[in-house]
Amino acid sequence: MQSAREYLNKGLEELGMSDPSELTVTLTTNTSETHGTIAQYLQAGWVDNLGINLEVANQDWQVHLDNLIPLNYQLGRLGSVAEYNDPNAFLEMYYEPDNGMNRTGWENEEYKALLDEAGMETDLDRRLELLKEAEAIFMEEMPTVPVYFYSNAYVAKDYVQNMQPDAFVDVQLKHVVVE
Repeated sequence: MQSAREYLNKGLEELGMSDPSELTVTLTTNTSETHGTIAQYLQAGWVDNLGINLEVANQDWQVHLDNLIPLNYQLGRLGSVAEYNDPNAFLEMYYEPDNGMNRTGWENEEYKALLDEAGMETDLDRRLELLKEAEAIFMEEMPTVPVYFYSNAYVAKDYVQNMQPDAFVDVQLKHVVVE
């Protein structure tokens, strides 16, 4: 896998630039203190580590979505959570460019073929291998950049039973028993 600096140099070459400081990129994000903090962190990292000027454009949620859907952005913040516990929950979002969840315009025929084959595969180990191959294509072409993952912390005393989070990091309180 290539490093950020290698990708940057490749991009600068395509743009006919030689110095990263000549490049200004805009990251659009929706109004949120957390998202603003992350955007500032990214901004500082891009300036300090890559020499790229990163501007942050904060927008109300609906304005932000209205710009993401027609791909009216350079970099856009968006998050997603899986609706079911399977790699395909995320991979299928990028199956075709006009899918409502694919706000990148990205498509790849080999990727689609692997997802199609995985969808027909009855051998679970082989299916997982096909999904891993599709994921490798996605990560090589990098239409999105994972920045952070949602998490939930919890604590429980020894006398509190069944409070372990499920696969979606949710705790089902109806199963909790206090002894």
